[in-house]
Amino acid sequence: MALAEKNARAEHAPPAIAGSRRSVDRSEQSGSTTMVLVVAVVLVGAALFFLMIGRDNAYPYVIGLLALLAVCGVFSLFAYAAGILRFATEDGRNDFTKAMVDSAGDAVVVSEPSGRVLYANPAYLAMTGATGDEDVRSVERAFTGAPEVSEAIYRLSQAAREGRRHQEEVRRPGAEDARWLRLKVRPMAGEGVGRLRGVGRASVWTVEDITRDRQTAETAFETLQKAIDFLDHAPAGFFSMEPNGEIAYMNATLAGWLDHDLTEVGSGGLALADILAADAAALLRTIPPKPGEVTTATFDLDLKRRGGEALPVRLLHKIAFSADGTPGSSRTLVINRGRSNDTGDSLRAAEVRFARFFNSSPLGIVTVDRDGHVGRANPIFARMLADVVPAAEAGSRSMLSLVKESSRPALSQAIGEAAAGKGDLAAVDGALQGDANRFAHFFVAPVDDPEQPGEAAIVYVVETTELRQLQEQFAQSQKMNA
Repeated sequence: MALAEKNARAEHAPPAIAGSRRSVDRSEQSGSTTMVLVVAVVLVGAALFFLMIGRDNAYPYVIGLLALLAVCGVFSLFAYAAGILRFATEDGRNDFTKAMVDSAGDAVVVSEPSGRVLYANPAYLAMTGATGDEDVRSVERAFTGAPEVSEAIYRLSQAAREGRRHQEEVRRPGAEDARWLRLKVRPMAGEGVGRLRGVGRASVWTVEDITRDRQTAETAFETLQKAIDFLDHAPAGFFSMEPNGEIAYMNATLAGWLDHDLTEVGSGGLALADILAADAAALLRTIPPKPGEVTTATFDLDLKRRGGEALPVRLLHKIAFSADGTPGSSRTLVINRGRSNDTGDSLRAAEVRFARFFNSSPLGIVTVDRDGHVGRANPIFARMLADVVPAAEAGSRSMLSLVKESSRPALSQAIGEAAAGKGDLAAVDGALQGDANRFAHFFVAPVDDPEQPGEAAIVYVVETTELRQLQEQFAQSQKMNA
């Protein structure tokens, strides 16, 4: 009963100041019991030998033994005077290293495999409730209690016996608040350790109270969870996308709009192509790369619900580029443009209708400046441009890069005439870049928009590759029939 009360007091004792307790140090307690017994047996044996041989015969041996002991005594005096021999006083071992460990805030204890404690600093004595040499306990005895703690102590003890380093974090229940402890064990190894008297295969244990760190981490985690909850239930959608098109995060609002399960997001479960048409996905890759900068672009597109229905939205797409212009991860804010409670705004409704018409048109539509550089484009044109121009260069290339050299003069002339304000321009038939024989009709019209001074013309692109193939097949069949 007394031992149980002592353990209970030790478990819930408040931490004491390290300087108010003396450390327990048994690492150099005097010599070996075996040597003491050997010396005693030799002396007793010598005395018995002298008695057996008689006083007269023993006299020379007694003189010799006394002379030997006198020589040992004189040698010991000189050795003590020279500092070679020292008495095992506790004050004599308070060197710098020991004082440093004694004043450490973490509990440190050195013990042998048998459980014998060789050293314990004041912080360990305060943590375990020990008052001195008599009641100091090893880590195995002091902290074993709850099953989860006992399992961790067992793993640490196994590592100590095997001479390995190991670390565990345990939750130690208490009368008031539970305490989190980080326990470490390592073999006591180093130069000169083997020459220390009374030290066998010792292990160094460190016990650190990390309750405050745990509380800080839990508070930060709760704050993060609240922030995620706020983002999940925001009135706007949000998703994060990796460079390979995989959606890494999607908030609950957007998932609800698209009828997707949040468990599908991340780890390759959902990609951009699953929520955007292929042509619209290509449009996001037309942002001009700016090495080392972050760019934000706005797109009015239709997202795809799980059932295939279209959802008109506005995307605020923010993407960061590396130093060499490679696109990195992106963050996108999604604004629902098709909610019924916003239909009363006629101007906004007209803007939404035009954006849907522009982006869902089966023709490629693009605005260009006087030199033919691409401005705004719809998804069809973005896909067409991505087929012949690398994605990293698509936003900064000229419209003329879409066609071969033989078709560029006619297209350039049409753009120049449209920029000059001429209308009713004839369509330009051009051959598209690439190995395959692909063709398109280009219809160019002038633009007079003071809000967009860099836009000089609108180009409508209709691919005629299949029509050309049908015409060639028809011509060949006519020749064969003739």
